[in-house]
Amino acid sequence: MQSLDERSIRQKELIQLVVVVILLGLISDIVASYLATYSFYGYSVGVWLVPILILLVLLAVYVILYPREVDEVAIYTNLMVDKKTNQMHLSPYSPFGVQYAELFWRALEQDKSPYANQILTQLHNSDSNELELDFIECVTFLILSGFEPLWASRKIGYYGYLTGYPSHLGEISRLADSTIYRIQKDEVESGDMLHFKKLEFRNLLPLLQNNQVVKHFLGETSLNRVHKPSNWLVFTPKGTQIAIEHKEHCRIIHFKHRYFTTSLTLVKNSVALGLPYGIKIREPDYDEKRYFSADFRMDFQASFSRLLLVCWGRTDYYNWVRLLRRKLVANFALDKAVFFKEID
Repeated sequence: MQSLDERSIRQKELIQLVVVVILLGLISDIVASYLATYSFYGYSVGVWLVPILILLVLLAVYVILYPREVDEVAIYTNLMVDKKTNQMHLSPYSPFGVQYAELFWRALEQDKSPYANQILTQLHNSDSNELELDFIECVTFLILSGFEPLWASRKIGYYGYLTGYPSHLGEISRLADSTIYRIQKDEVESGDMLHFKKLEFRNLLPLLQNNQVVKHFLGETSLNRVHKPSNWLVFTPKGTQIAIEHKEHCRIIHFKHRYFTTSLTLVKNSVALGLPYGIKIREPDYDEKRYFSADFRMDFQASFSRLLLVCWGRTDYYNWVRLLRRKLVANFALDKAVFFKEID
């Protein structure tokens, strides 16, 4: 059932369409009456105006009744600090992304990097600074990376469970052409000379060259090799351009393609005493005064081009955007189902 807002928008679109059709009809009638005596390639100008009018009406229907699709979601995540030990707090009830953040911070501390203490100090402030955003951006790219050549696969409803691979339940595999972003020394490396037909490689390093945390972990570090930036692989639809926009108090990661544009805006939302509700209710011997949390907001937005209507493989692009959104929500947000179950 459509909401009142959706109905009003649809009514306005229909009114616009009617107005456009009437105007086109009047204009073509006026032009035809003036040029009725003229001919072009043996046909009256009025005859030529008929297919032109039809095309213009179809174009108006396409533009007005097929609006550009936009998908938006806000993802909230929490970095937690234990004030007693002056360390980032690791909770087994945190989403994986938050646990990876603690892992990265712990590696900075073991490396005796000044960034470890600077990050904790900045987390106290309500506004985010460059180093904090570098840290969150580093964790985000770890989450976005992974060996996913089947990114175009779609999900359907399923019943029952397999013994293994529970994350692929109901998935219909689809291999599509990909652009893979990774950290590499040069624009072309020996592995790329294999000339995979469906794969192209692009260097992620120029995009992250100003990220202080990434640069640290590319050097000598105690961070596990699996999580190091040199091991990241970001699979995207072929032809995707990644760009990173630096703004005051926020960082925006753009994925641009001729069929879609996706952006992820990283910004600090607030600082509060204690741990997030979904975590503190599970923590043993919880003392609210011992902790504080810095809450970050990730605004995910995807807009699809109208060209997708005539694209043969359009479902592939929808599947990739859904995968991107699903990974971010699953790895950074507390599980709402568990959260509300505990409240009940």
